[in-house]
Amino acid sequence: MPIGFTTAVMPIIPTYQVVTADLGAAIQPFLFPAELHGYIYRDVTVNPDQPLGLVRHQVAWNNQFHIYLQDEARPYLFFYLPDSFKLARASQSPYPPLLTVKFRQSEGDPAGVTVSFTYVASAALDSKRIEAATAVLQTRVPPALLQANGIVFEPLLLTEAVDFRLTLPGQGAQARPTALVSLRDGIQDTLTMSLMEFRGLFDALFTRGVSLFHGVINVTLDGELLPPIPLVARLDDMIGPLFDSQEQAEADGALRVTLINAIESPLRINNLRASLRRLHADQDELLPATIQELVTPLELASRATASFRVVPQTPLVSGDAFTALLDTSEVTVLPDRDAVFTAILDPTVVVQPVVSLIVQTVPSLFQPVANAAAIVAIQVLFESGAVAQFTANTCTAAQALCEQPLDVPLSLRDFIVGALSLGTYRYKVRVIRADGTVQEGETWQTSNQDRLFISVASLPSSGQ
Repeated sequence: MPIGFTTAVMPIIPTYQVVTADLGAAIQPFLFPAELHGYIYRDVTVNPDQPLGLVRHQVAWNNQFHIYLQDEARPYLFFYLPDSFKLARASQSPYPPLLTVKFRQSEGDPAGVTVSFTYVASAALDSKRIEAATAVLQTRVPPALLQANGIVFEPLLLTEAVDFRLTLPGQGAQARPTALVSLRDGIQDTLTMSLMEFRGLFDALFTRGVSLFHGVINVTLDGELLPPIPLVARLDDMIGPLFDSQEQAEADGALRVTLINAIESPLRINNLRASLRRLHADQDELLPATIQELVTPLELASRATASFRVVPQTPLVSGDAFTALLDTSEVTVLPDRDAVFTAILDPTVVVQPVVSLIVQTVPSLFQPVANAAAIVAIQVLFESGAVAQFTANTCTAAQALCEQPLDVPLSLRDFIVGALSLGTYRYKVRVIRADGTVQEGETWQTSNQDRLFISVASLPSSGQ
């Protein structure tokens, strides 16, 4: 079936203001030569015996060993690797997925579309394994340093010796040397693919369990390969906030909390736990609490709310300020394909697929009838808005077959989000009779034929 594409560039509304400011003379880098300004360097000493390496430790957690690297120069400092990388949401409400898809017409191929897909993944870390590691690793720190500094954990910062490989649906693992990879800040990458390849990737985002879209980060340190770090690319397992919330103090010391599903997809609250944080000027304090008036499991549609009470387990001091801390680890995202597509689609460039059809019918449908039921017009209505029309004046007995060429816009959304193949369209038939009666099919008919023939069987019956 002949399919073409048209492209429209939508106007971009500036979200910034251009100003001009005089910053004065440019600042040039400078240094103080040691031979001229020795007083600056007089307290700087170099100890050739100071250790500068990293000591490797393995600590088990959740049936798996994790690597911690102890700084020999500061033995209280331990570097760690993230558990995984996961697709991220924005930090500002309504917390959309940090994914962007752009459709562009292929250069030199009016029937082709190139898809650009950008994604951001953040480092994921289970805080409970850090707590467990603290108990073990503090025994490796000299007591004086432990008392003075405690034990400090920091993400390992490496940009070199990091190899990122990505696996896409239907393809093997491929190196991504152009991706921006930071063990602390995450991954940003842009993929370019065909329309069919993107449809497979979009489907993979919604796959539960083992996804066909995943990756791995391999880190080499001092010539040794560290345990690989997986990239999890699923929309039901992302990093980022899900709720907006409102709090109101009640007379008995409890907090009335209203949660608002702020994302594009429904949420299922399987369970919810809470504690209260007492706000002090010098230090906050966590207090145990229970939740009342919340029945779980509970599904919340996008923008829907749930209200409940967070009640302290022990009486609170009157006049203190509190806020609720909620454990949302048992809240599940139920990704909505259409809503996700809307959230990630770049609307500035619209690529419109068009299928070229020939709509056909026969003149006998318009033969004169000596009653009010005579057909005076047949209209073929396409879901995209295109219309083909035949009338008794334009489709006469002199013609063996009446034809009308028509370019019918198709929907990329239907192809990506729904089950329609590219080139498939939906239509209805409308009949107008001599007495003014209008009959129209109740349901959309589906076809992928480049010649659409309207027969007697295609016409809506008098009961419709």
